[in-house]
Amino acid sequence: MALGGWDNTYVVGQWTGTRWLVSARGPNPKGADVTAVSCRSRSSCVAVGGLFPRESRPVDPLVETWNGHRWSAQTAPKPAPPKGYRATNAQLDAVACPGAKLCFAVGQEVPFGAGDAPGVPLIERWNGSRWTLVDGPTAGSPLTSISCPSTRVCIAVGGFEHTTGTANANNQQLEYPNVVEFWNGRSWSLGSVSLPSGMVGAGLLGVSCAQVSKCLAIGNGFDPAPGYAPGNDGGNDQAIAAAGNRTTFSASALAFPPSVYRSPSAAGTATTVLTTLSCATATSCAAVGNYVATNGAIGPLAATWNGSTWDQIALRRGPVQLSAVSCPTPQWCMAVGGDIAERWTG
Repeated sequence: MALGGWDNTYVVGQWTGTRWLVSARGPNPKGADVTAVSCRSRSSCVAVGGLFPRESRPVDPLVETWNGHRWSAQTAPKPAPPKGYRATNAQLDAVACPGAKLCFAVGQEVPFGAGDAPGVPLIERWNGSRWTLVDGPTAGSPLTSISCPSTRVCIAVGGFEHTTGTANANNQQLEYPNVVEFWNGRSWSLGSVSLPSGMVGAGLLGVSCAQVSKCLAIGNGFDPAPGYAPGNDGGNDQAIAAAGNRTTFSASALAFPPSVYRSPSAAGTATTVLTTLSCATATSCAAVGNYVATNGAIGPLAATWNGSTWDQIALRRGPVQLSAVSCPTPQWCMAVGGDIAERWTG
């Protein structure tokens, strides 16, 4: 099952084993943005995202279910606005269904009218009959990815880069809050992540747990140039990977591919970011994202994990980004994004 969109309308595609069947759109109206889907079988899928009615109205969470024949819109609860605001923007960005009567969807909530303020975690749970809000721990970042290797173990991660203050007041400060939250079968709690040495901030954007006690997460962090000061863009955004045991992650920076970062004295800055991850086993994973080279070249980024080392490849496909990847076996992965699809065969 695949979902996407174009011109403010989203489409749903189903693979039959020989061809794709694409419907005009799902059951929700225009303004629906579907961001993730999880399928337990050919007749059981859950898709999540957000409903964007108009600029003057807040965003609502979106949930839809597939029964093997058609998609149906579900009622997704929405958090109450904080004091001083009349409404809340709420969007779901990832979903995982470890059991027939257990799904978790994660995302973010932001006060309506708060501008570019970072969201806080939003968690919703399906119990087989309805969706409910989960009272999770407080954190300063939205949740962007979730992995549930069992009904008693789920890991959700997130990160959000933003700058506080203003240039005129000379008080700008880069902030990059990140969050790890884990489910132990009863409740959600905060985990932790240690950042690579020298980075002033980093966020985890994707997570995959091939086993109950072995998870990997990916994202990117900011590595400042010598003499860096808040409000100055000197430095590079660099992809990171983190290994974890459900509650604690330790991140390391991934070396730039040679074609992306020429030398410290090269004109321009470099960016590598990994946004999504799939692990067939604890020793076989693939992650994808995008890069911006010091010479200005833009393109998709792919990385593989063999259990001990990461290998990154800056693909020369033009200014597109790989946005999703799935690895059903250790020697086969498919990644898609923009108008391209990339296959990895080991």
